[in-house]
Amino acid sequence: MNVKSNRRGKWNIVDVLILLFVAVMIMILGYMMFFSDGNLLDRVNMKGDTKTVLYSFEVSPVDNDLLVDGKSLPIEKGDVLYHLTKKFSLGEVIYVSEKKPYMLLNDQGTELMPSSDQSYFVIKVEAQAVVEDDVYYVNDHVVRVGEQLSFSTPYFTGVCKCIEVGEVTDGE
Repeated sequence: MNVKSNRRGKWNIVDVLILLFVAVMIMILGYMMFFSDGNLLDRVNMKGDTKTVLYSFEVSPVDNDLLVDGKSLPIEKGDVLYHLTKKFSLGEVIYVSEKKPYMLLNDQGTELMPSSDQSYFVIKVEAQAVVEDDVYYVNDHVVRVGEQLSFSTPYFTGVCKCIEVGEVTDGE
């Protein structure tokens, strides 16, 4: 007697893996389209209005042993700032502040005290950005106040926080 096995309508491990793969790909695409910083929908809908923007980063705390002559960062006007992990340009440095004491809370948490071994700096960067609905995109990366990121220059790597963003006008 010859018995045929009817596999139609039954699931096996390969079917489950294929479905799982397709579901993960759909979730990744959905995240990229709707929730990522420079999401795909924003990039598709950008009008391409390019402006020169000036934004400031605060770099803190910086140990004094990383400074040149104990008073300045090894970053110069004209250096290019790069996003450390994504490796794209964030713009050209046009200003680096002098050393400022980094403030710490005292043990009781009642007052700020200057730190003798750490400081902070302000770096001003100029870049070309696409402006869409008051959001600035520098190389498809959203630049906004409060954003913290890791950066690198030819002789320095650090973490900074964006404290100011604005368009350069003809009068500047």
